[in-house]
Amino acid sequence: MPEQDPRPGTAGSPSFLQGLNRRAVFDELRRTAQTRSQLAATTGLSKPTVSGALEHLARAGLVRRNGSAAGRAGPAAALYEPDPTAGFVVGIQLSSRVQVAVADLSGTVHARGTAANRARTPTTLAAAVAGLAHETAHRAGIGFGDASAVVVATPGVPDPTTRSVRRAVLPGIDRPGFLDELDTALGTACTVENDVNLAAVGEHRFGAAQGVSDFVLISMRPGLGLAAFVDGRLHRGVHGAAGEVAVVPLVAAHPLDTLVRLAAGGPGEELMREEAVSSAGLVRLAHRLGLPQLRGARDVYRAARAGDRKALRAVRVHAHQLALTVAAAAAVLDPALVVINGVLDEPVSAQVRKALGALDALPPAFVTGHLGEGAVLLGAIAAALPPAYERVLARGLRPAGSG
Repeated sequence: MPEQDPRPGTAGSPSFLQGLNRRAVFDELRRTAQTRSQLAATTGLSKPTVSGALEHLARAGLVRRNGSAAGRAGPAAALYEPDPTAGFVVGIQLSSRVQVAVADLSGTVHARGTAANRARTPTTLAAAVAGLAHETAHRAGIGFGDASAVVVATPGVPDPTTRSVRRAVLPGIDRPGFLDELDTALGTACTVENDVNLAAVGEHRFGAAQGVSDFVLISMRPGLGLAAFVDGRLHRGVHGAAGEVAVVPLVAAHPLDTLVRLAAGGPGEELMREEAVSSAGLVRLAHRLGLPQLRGARDVYRAARAGDRKALRAVRVHAHQLALTVAAAAAVLDPALVVINGVLDEPVSAQVRKALGALDALPPAFVTGHLGEGAVLLGAIAAALPPAYERVLARGLRPAGSG
């Protein structure tokens, strides 16, 4: 039988096995607070091994005592949980505004910052983001450099090859190297993700889709987008562009030769002027129909409820396109739930539910998201938590006395 490698941290060494035990205990505590006895049962480890792991993790600042198990007394009844202040994460959202949130490892937000996005170049945008992020972290009582993970939400599709954002709507972020500029300005590497994808992550962690493994989120603010969770994981597609569904209802409305003609001036650009699912698309349609005084989707809905014929026409087109989009997503992905992120009138919701029921004997549930405009930023926080936990745990797995 070969001898165990005595070097610390190598497979079979005592420190390696201790690391595995500490990870097993920490992972169980992330699931739910537990006593030592409960941890021994759920991990399969002996009580002395659990006690040693807890002592090490507590010294590292990763776990803490939090009350006692119901109906029990004494040290054995003590409940342990991860210490949420063991690390902090930063979520950043880029749009017409720059928004920043700093949260602990439970996802509790400690500080927020918002500023108008007046940047006209990628360099000035990166500098503005960094300035607000550092200021917000300071108000949360931490140095920005101490953040365990940073996630940035942006419209468009982040491209790791060019280090830019494709299908961008913000000035200059499609320039190759923009994401490197952002990392440099922040002083740390950040993860950049599509904003609609992060809205889905937010609703899954904190909102309407908690506990749902297969669901679709359709975002209507300001433009149209879709994100899907399949088997409990965000589905990005091969090129990160899964969910670009804005053309779906428009393709269904035109013969092929018309689609080719409309696309001749630029892929999808002419066609997209007819999109009326999103809040912005509904308002554009209302303007084309002669209602330029209506500024938002709520204004269009209100005018339709008051009987304005042009607004009623706009809302009918809007409801028809939304029903087609939802029905297509339901047919392809077979989700348990469809979550709408955005402003949606109840009569429109009723029309969509009716269409779904007519097309499918087992239609998905159809609900409005719980997080509203905060879904994207909270999604950035939620997406930052897993890598943050890994980083703080790596610190806690080090043998006592190591650097």
